[in-house]
Amino acid sequence: KGKALLMSETLDDDLLSVVSIKDNTRVVCGSASGALEIFEWGMFGRPEERYLGHPESVDTICALDEATICTGSSDGLIRIVSIQPNHLAGALGEHNGAIECVRVSAHTDRVYSCGHDNFIRIWSLGDDEDDEDGKEKNGGTKRGAEEEEDDGDDSDDSDEPPKKRQKKKKKKGRLSKPKDSAVPSAAKVSRLRKRWLSLRKEWREDKSDKALRKEMRAAKKAYEAAKEAYEEAEDEGEEEEEEEEE
Repeated sequence: KGKALLMSETLDDDLLSVVSIKDNTRVVCGSASGALEIFEWGMFGRPEERYLGHPESVDTICALDEATICTGSSDGLIRIVSIQPNHLAGALGEHNGAIECVRVSAHTDRVYSCGHDNFIRIWSLGDDEDDEDGKEKNGGTKRGAEEEEDDGDDSDDSDEPPKKRQKKKKKKGRLSKPKDSAVPSAAKVSRLRKRWLSLRKEWREDKSDKALRKEMRAAKKAYEAAKEAYEEAEDEGEEEEEEEEE
């Protein structure tokens, strides 16, 4: 059994992913709230900086170079982020569902990602037109607790046109309250998401608990159903406003 060399203080947020950059002088952690916690090496008491740039949890991180990272979030987007100075460089691509893992090739300019849509996607960091939208393969080796847990019935797997789904992605984190009282509120969607993430964390600590796994899957489906209903109501509200303006 290994020995812990250093340990941070207990933080207020769940830390889900980690990578070291800047010649191992900085450590960046992705959190359940979407914040990136940046530590100076050897100073793990509290974060040196906190970058708020993701509307949902940062489940996976990889380093592209000594000052740039690639993040995979539960909102389905793969982002390129510059660290110190901290700013969002842009979005590399997306999955239809949460992203479980992102990794960069050591010998090429490609990034590999996999998520809950049951696809492996390969993205080019260069200008290769053939790789512009990412190459994808079905069925490859599944990774991580969430892919094992989905069993192919992920509620994010829909036949919804890509343009409509992309429109929803852009509105994340800045949606207004739906007009229809039957539609779940933003607060309810947030509560359902937190419950799912909490159950997922518990199940990852004891994957033999079948009852907990079943409860986690039910919580995930409830969150995704509420989220979809909320976003559809927002789309309809915006279309009505545009018609009135015309």
